[in-house]
Amino acid sequence: MREAVKTSPYGEDLHVIGDKLKISDRLFRRFFDPTIREILKRIDKILTEEKSHDVNDLFVVGSFAEYKLVQNTIREKFGKKRIIIPHQADYAVSRGSVLYGHIAMMPTVTRYTYGCQHWPMFNNKEHPLNKLMVLNGEIRCKDIFYTLQERGVTVSSGYKVSHLVQVLVPKDGTLNVTIYVSKGQEPRFIDDDGCTPLGTMTVHLASSMQGPVELNKTLTFQDNGIVLEITEKATGQLYDTTFPFL
Repeated sequence: MREAVKTSPYGEDLHVIGDKLKISDRLFRRFFDPTIREILKRIDKILTEEKSHDVNDLFVVGSFAEYKLVQNTIREKFGKKRIIIPHQADYAVSRGSVLYGHIAMMPTVTRYTYGCQHWPMFNNKEHPLNKLMVLNGEIRCKDIFYTLQERGVTVSSGYKVSHLVQVLVPKDGTLNVTIYVSKGQEPRFIDDDGCTPLGTMTVHLASSMQGPVELNKTLTFQDNGIVLEITEKATGQLYDTTFPFL
């Protein structure tokens, strides 16, 4: 064992002493380097965003925050900020989750961009050919992500956002409205990477109109989720359902 360690690529950093293996400080730090680099990169990216320009305090929580190596590295990198590491930092996340569940929805920042599918007229200067589709005799672009609410916006319980949109209704008057979420700030298509369906609501429209129908789509952020309300402009008929708030 002793000879194998000595002749290994880590011979200068590993030493067998009795029945124990001694690891040098240099090698031990290398175990954590990739993860710490990603943490610093993520924090740095958040702090460069416009909404973070006045952030002066950094709370470091989670089991990884218990390591002095992590604490010292963060302090070195962001020394101009006030670094706050609570006692038992590994329990801070679970305790915060429990407390959060017992109080009304606090102001929070949307982690995703919320939207729905849109079918505008096809523009060969803007849209790829694989998205071209002939619908009711018209050349349209399918799978366009129509943004209802961008990510990175601070919302509280009761926060609403509404959009008046035109939709193409099938002959039977049944419309499936799917809400999509995306990790991107400005997603282009509903099948982009990082874009997934949040939920679908099926509505049977009261209007007998053929062709495009105007609908008012409203998202309301509540304690128990996101309420989607769809109102037919022509009839005033209201439909609603609730999706989870991610």
